[in-house]
Amino acid sequence: MKKTTKLVLAIGCLSVLTIAVQAQLIPLVNGNFEATTVKTPFFDSTGAIVGTVPGWAPTGTGMFNWGANTGGGDSGIDLGLVTDAPGGKEMPTRHLYLAATDPSVANESSTKVGLHIYELSFEVDAVWSSMGLHDTEVQLSANDDTPGGVVPIGTWEITSGDYNDGYYNVFVQSTLGSSYGNLQVSFQNVTPVTPGQGSYTDIDNVVLQINDAPEPGTLALLTLGGLSALVAIRRRS
Repeated sequence: MKKTTKLVLAIGCLSVLTIAVQAQLIPLVNGNFEATTVKTPFFDSTGAIVGTVPGWAPTGTGMFNWGANTGGGDSGIDLGLVTDAPGGKEMPTRHLYLAATDPSVANESSTKVGLHIYELSFEVDAVWSSMGLHDTEVQLSANDDTPGGVVPIGTWEITSGDYNDGYYNVFVQSTLGSSYGNLQVSFQNVTPVTPGQGSYTDIDNVVLQINDAPEPGTLALLTLGGLSALVAIRRRS
């Protein structure tokens, strides 16, 4: 009996190690936004795209500047100066700054989509809205190689009050083959606002990886640990 017990434990440990090896990082250019050394807006006063940010690009033209109620959008790469933020709170390092009414901002990888479980991690900080509510949309998609064409793999919304921050992990099982093109991550502040109201989201430390499920035998050993949930969102405080 003792020998049998030791063998089962050994198999369990081996299974855990197998899962760790299966995780595969998918490179995203400038995922931590540190490649941008100066404050860089994506748009000019008319909303036209002007900012050159390694790895990241808006998917459309900017909308009104909610602070002045005129001109283009506010979104861009910010340097984390406390005085830049309404309400006086901002990430201390370079980060993606998303203003409401602006389009989503996307980062297309050089990795083709496949039949995998993908894990997307990111940090949300200094969320603010003049209405007290806030909504950020996060999407993992595949570029279908047509102009502006993407096929969603997973979409998540983070709704919160003022200054709700933390690290998030989202998981999704892709059913798309490699013919759909490269993986793409995008973020958008979708808080509904009107002139005179405003909202922003700070995003940082974006990481995408393949985190495939283990073999059926391994899954059976570890189901109680929560590995059976293939589509989930988790916030880490």
